[in-house]
Amino acid sequence: MAQTCNWEAALKRLDDDIEIMEMMTSMFIEECPSYLNNITDALTNQDWTLLGRELHTLKGVCSSLGAEKATALLQNAELLIQNNQLSEIKPLIASIKQEIDSLVGILKVNLNRS
Repeated sequence: MAQTCNWEAALKRLDDDIEIMEMMTSMFIEECPSYLNNITDALTNQDWTLLGRELHTLKGVCSSLGAEKATALLQNAELLIQNNQLSEIKPLIASIKQEIDSLVGILKVNLNRS
């Protein structure tokens, strides 16, 4: 089952380099509102190309942080756009935002522990 944050797996991909993990995590927490605003704006403006690009970028970042659930949701959203199933995208974006909020909370706790 996918986890909100598989910190250990992400750290292993970085050869257990906690400093890089902390830097990536801090940058993500700081840039997260911008990612979500860009996604919201693209959705509001029905700019599917921009939305797809923003989702893809966020998916890559989430994957590198071990955010398994968010990565899966973002991948599903990308597929909906690619398959022109745009009526289904809005509720999925809401789920993505909730998952990202949970992820940020967990990452903040992990940062304080390391």
